[in-house]
Amino acid sequence: MSTSDIFLPDWLTRCAENSPEHLAIQYDQQQWSFAELDRQATRLARRLATLGVQEGNRVALLAANSQSYVAFVHALTRLGAILVPLNLRLTAHELCWQLRDVHASLLVCDADYASLAHEIGQAVPQLPLATLATISYSGETVISDLPESDVPLRTLIDLNAPQAIMYTSGTTGQPKGAIITYGMQWWNAVGSALNLGHNPGDRWLACLPLFHIGGLSILMRSVIYGISVVVHKKFDATGINHAIFDDKITIISVVAVMLQRMLADLDTNSRGTSYPSTLRCILLGGGPAPYPLLEACMRRDIPVVQTYGLTESCSQAVTLSPSEAMRKIGSAGRPLLPVQLRILHDNRPASPGEVTSATLIQMATSMSSTAAQTLSSPEVRMSTRPRSNPSCDPIPPWKKPASVDKPIPNGARCPLPSSSSNPAARSLPRSYSAIPRKNWLAINSPAPSTLPINSRIHPQENSYAGSYRACYKPCTINEEEEAPQVL
Repeated sequence: MSTSDIFLPDWLTRCAENSPEHLAIQYDQQQWSFAELDRQATRLARRLATLGVQEGNRVALLAANSQSYVAFVHALTRLGAILVPLNLRLTAHELCWQLRDVHASLLVCDADYASLAHEIGQAVPQLPLATLATISYSGETVISDLPESDVPLRTLIDLNAPQAIMYTSGTTGQPKGAIITYGMQWWNAVGSALNLGHNPGDRWLACLPLFHIGGLSILMRSVIYGISVVVHKKFDATGINHAIFDDKITIISVVAVMLQRMLADLDTNSRGTSYPSTLRCILLGGGPAPYPLLEACMRRDIPVVQTYGLTESCSQAVTLSPSEAMRKIGSAGRPLLPVQLRILHDNRPASPGEVTSATLIQMATSMSSTAAQTLSSPEVRMSTRPRSNPSCDPIPPWKKPASVDKPIPNGARCPLPSSSSNPAARSLPRSYSAIPRKNWLAINSPAPSTLPINSRIHPQENSYAGSYRACYKPCTINEEEEAPQVL
């Protein structure tokens, strides 16, 4: 075993062993303990094995938030398969492109999206279809009717292994599949707990879509921390407020418009103007928060903590600490461990109070770090020789730094060299965009087994294999369209 290989006991299994009766998942009126979730995940894994799912397979999931969704996520971990959560808001044409691009081996749906899955199946006839529902609506294989294969299931989690491939928005072109590893989930959860604190009695309300990193990361934190998750099928301000009061929610992740609707609903019912003391943190992301909203929360003594992140950083990258939430209103906080952050202006450290635009640079030294790699596009995936001077990817206007005064040329992404010592890196092609900019902000995310990268990397230097670079406009943006998914 090399120093870069880190294996941990299966997180859900450990929770089932240590706290078997502790509430793991609550959905609607149904509750599963960690022991029950562990049983459900194991049974589902063995049935998926009957379908032929095995290590390395990319399994797409087209389903709404539910307890079955949660069990499915953990079932794939037991098999070493890779989750590809599909955005329910996309068209069949858009989803077909992603399924072909990711080379999905199976598409699984629920009852609500059986018709959409059937439409996709007609467009991609070679893709097998299965359903989490108890009946087949359009000829899908009913997973619950399958026998359980007696196959060995994984008991250890390889932090270098990919856990999911999540497609970004693709505002100006085709989306990119960000590869989320178990190491990214682990270190993001550790950094979040060190900042927000950890309480075994926490109940995290998940009302964000689980096909977004903001929702999926909550499921991973649940089994890493050993805490409960209350899953809602979709956001409803009245239902969310009732849950905060009645289900003793302690943490909730939302975006600004969701919080605005929650406060408006709070004013129209008889619950009062604030939330109970059991709610210790509202994690607010999704873009810049309006100052009137933050000030309203401060007046009501509502514990709002701002955060900034993106899919490629596996949720949070920087988050305000609860102790500074009121004192630093409007700030997104400091980088979470092990993220490192520097703001440069004209290739020098920016002075306190200096106004500067920035480019977010995510850097990964291995698949287990806290910065994602991306799948190469089909035309690039066939190439075996990296380009020495790759051109820039097109960047949406809201992602361009203020210093950009001319259009960014279109160009292909450059595949990174594969690591000979990392099987996951060999099997998952990666790409990055070389984005030279005058002003940029660097977030260095080292792998847990490596020393931090302290040297400054110029954007035009392409010698760092394993780096992923994404350009984002700084926190002063006020455009609401296509804001990056965070939390």
